[in-house]
Amino acid sequence: MVKIILGILLSVFIVVSTVMILYWRDVKHDPTASDFWIYLGLLPFGISLVFLVPYLVRKWYVHYKESKKNQEKKSDEVQDSHQNESKQDVEYIRLNVFNSSLKSAFGENDGIFSKLLEQPGAELDQELVNAYGLSILSHRIADIEELDEETDYTLQTRIEILLEQQLSQNIDILVAIAEHLKRSAMFYDSQLAYEYRMHPAWIDPDAATDDEDVSVTAEQVLRLNFINVHIVLADTLLHVWDEFSSDTLVGEFLDKLGILRQQVKIEYHYWGEEIAYREWFNVLKQINDQTEQVSLILAADSEIHQETLDDRSWITEKYVPAEFVGSCCISSPVVDIEHLEKNKVIDIAFNENNLTNTLKHLNLYELPEYELENPFVILADDMTQSKVVKQVAANFESSPIEQHHYLYSRNSLGNTQHLSKIYGFLLGLHIPEDKYGLVYSTTLPYTQVLINPYFHADEPTTDL
Repeated sequence: MVKIILGILLSVFIVVSTVMILYWRDVKHDPTASDFWIYLGLLPFGISLVFLVPYLVRKWYVHYKESKKNQEKKSDEVQDSHQNESKQDVEYIRLNVFNSSLKSAFGENDGIFSKLLEQPGAELDQELVNAYGLSILSHRIADIEELDEETDYTLQTRIEILLEQQLSQNIDILVAIAEHLKRSAMFYDSQLAYEYRMHPAWIDPDAATDDEDVSVTAEQVLRLNFINVHIVLADTLLHVWDEFSSDTLVGEFLDKLGILRQQVKIEYHYWGEEIAYREWFNVLKQINDQTEQVSLILAADSEIHQETLDDRSWITEKYVPAEFVGSCCISSPVVDIEHLEKNKVIDIAFNENNLTNTLKHLNLYELPEYELENPFVILADDMTQSKVVKQVAANFESSPIEQHHYLYSRNSLGNTQHLSKIYGFLLGLHIPEDKYGLVYSTTLPYTQVLINPYFHADEPTTDL
């Protein structure tokens, strides 16, 4: 289309210019500057518009019809997908949560949950500016700014700082996993056992001899082969993220704790807002099937970076960037890590279009939470859309859950929405530890998520 427009403009200009110059020569006219401007500028442009307007209108109409048709087709496909899901058998999975952590501009962990009840707004950012050089509002994590002046401060640098902070939040859990991986290797894998004995983190002059090590691990130990590290990032980083750099960061951190590189699998996921929630559950299903592995999920998103903001702000003049980082250490329910207690249990029902059925199936239809006014249901959707409001109401209408039980997580991330539903899910893990919680999104209307507190004296009261 651009070639056609340029071709018409150029052709008209050449024809009009040739005619006018020949005419001026014939009548011996000495053209002034205004003559050039009018007859060689405005006149060709005006004539070009006469030809171009019908063409552009036709192209716009065809594009509009195609866009509308594609939108209707996509809507039908989504509806068909939802109908197919509802016709499938209900599937339940359960996951153990050993630890979870979340950090955003509103604080950390349950502090975020409490802060959201106050519905705080964005704050004026002292470093980011808009196209006019004026400071903008943002949701910035304030306590990660201690950088060496010589550091090449890129968006990856900032996100890696966030990821390293989350690794530190999980250090006690990772130490326990490291010990279990070692004991498992000593019992099941002679080659790994040798490498563990040679690993600097395990060499101790006062440590037991090899024979004593064998006697210690001769008792039956649950086999644990790998720790999977899932790094979840926004799809905007797909072609710019340096995986080697973050591999080194994670690998060196785990190596210092005594975990062999051979027992670490790092997998990257680059998701956008439309697919993130669905892909998240694909990962959770995968983890549920891994009976000899444990997984650490690290999720981070940030647009607190001037160059990134410049690329985004053309979308809207009042663009509000944000950032968050979260993690959770989870596994299949059959995985038991020595010296490590689970603190939450996640129950997920797939292909269930009635929340009440799930609550009854899990013996959770009668809970004290229903009688209280405190929120315990995380809604990760844009609740300004009437269609979304209706879908949410339909999901909860026959349950004992009321609107005052809802907590909306989306707005706390401003315009940085790539992983907002993952943020909402992780926030659900920080509902007060003695309370039950739910996470819901209309992206997967027939997927019900319940977060159960783990009672150390007994197994969870839910029954799959």
